[in-house]
Amino acid sequence: MKRSQKAFTLVELIIVIAVIGVLAAILIPVFANVIKKANAKSALSDARNAVSLYVTEATDKMTRGEYVPEHIILIVSKAGRYYLFGYDFNVSQSIQVSKVNEDGGINAADLPALISDYSWNGLHAGTLYDPTVDQATLESYTVENDGAFYLVPYNGSGESQNPNVRGFIQSGTDYYYRIDDASAFNLTIGDTTAIYHGCLVGASFTTESSTGNPPGTNPGTNPGGNDPVVPDPVQY
Repeated sequence: MKRSQKAFTLVELIIVIAVIGVLAAILIPVFANVIKKANAKSALSDARNAVSLYVTEATDKMTRGEYVPEHIILIVSKAGRYYLFGYDFNVSQSIQVSKVNEDGGINAADLPALISDYSWNGLHAGTLYDPTVDQATLESYTVENDGAFYLVPYNGSGESQNPNVRGFIQSGTDYYYRIDDASAFNLTIGDTTAIYHGCLVGASFTTESSTGNPPGTNPGTNPGGNDPVVPDPVQY
């Protein structure tokens, strides 16, 4: 006697598919958020390592009376997106974390595209960034209208405060000083991290504790934490 094999009914199949769809709708955003946070955390770790190397090299040059940029921008590439960080010798033991990192960084084709679409330079051509304005003005800046960072422009001959340094990237008619490519700095930080002379725009960043307090500098009153800080005047 043959046993009859019971198959799933159409209703049962529809219910199973619906349950799978509901679970996917719940879990996919959770997994995406986990991946986003992991990339941001990894980018922050890379930025801290780069800051430590830069501070070591810059401090050595400063003790010899050589010029070094006191404000730098670190751009870290992770999973096809860019994460932005800043470091300021005047706010020691802290690394500035751009708020664009909270949304999974910035999607840009390459560094010139990032500079063109998301920097003060690209959005305010020919206008110098002034971080000394009042706090209300700083807080009114938006990434869409004002960019997330500012790069110190140099002329086409590479002339700057230290004319012996060469390491520039061109965007339009401006050249920007890429410190990790400059022959005057011995930095080995990998291809996913770039360091420029510049600063984060406005008050759109928080601070995280960081190693790399240069000897003889003011340790500051806000060595870490997540409270917004007011940028100091940029000293080029």
